[in-house]
Amino acid sequence: LVDLVVRLKGGRFWPVIFDQTKIGTVLVLFAGVPYRGRILPISVYTFEYPWVESRLDSQNQLEHIFLLDIEISLPEGVIPVFIGDRGYARASLLRRSCVRKGCTLFVGGLTP
Repeated sequence: LVDLVVRLKGGRFWPVIFDQTKIGTVLVLFAGVPYRGRILPISVYTFEYPWVESRLDSQNQLEHIFLLDIEISLPEGVIPVFIGDRGYARASLLRRSCVRKGCTLFVGGLTP
């Protein structure tokens, strides 16, 4: 899907909108890119809460891997501009997650 979006969208800087929602005891991290008034999904992670994942110490580590996976999946020359709400306002998350392309994190209120 990312390759298709690259061909359709083009450009060097991509807004990548990400957030989290809860369905019962399952939390969903999701991200997408705007295209023609819609959001095209590019990544979805799910996990249970309270935290039961034995391979990672915390949800913060999962968020780091989530953003890193998005960053490295984008084609060469595309720089993500991550847009999330204030729950992601941690400089350490951005510093650790944007290693290849020098991406940017915009934190603000995401209200419809």
